Amino acid sequence: MSKANLIKTADSLFGAWFHDKYHECCICGDPEFELMHLIPRTEHLTRWEKLNALPGCAFHHKYSKLLSCHGSPEAFEDWIADNYPEHHYYFITNRHIIGVSLTEDWYRAKVEELKLW
Repeated sequence: MSKANLIKTADSLFGAWFHDKYHECCICGDPEFELMHLIPRTEHLTRWEKLNALPGCAFHHKYSKLLSCHGSPEAFEDWIADNYPEHHYYFITNRHIIGVSLTEDWYRAKVEELKLW
């Protein structure tokens, strides 16, 4: 399986776990929600980690200027610290790890790990 296919498989497995666990926006309770990554999803080392993901409606994920991960990241970080301290701790201890190059074997192992969830 190619690296691109391993990433797609990992996304699919993680998405299935995520939607089994969460059923509404963690901020407002809207049942229409998407996966918010605390550390951007472009960072594959943390992309599929449970503590790097929370559910958010589109408004609280991208658009709110008062409380959203993209529109007001400082306020969002404060809110996470108050409401999801374990996720916040993960974020502050891992946000500096960026641009890590990963091998195809790493992706293969991650897919196998995600299959166990």
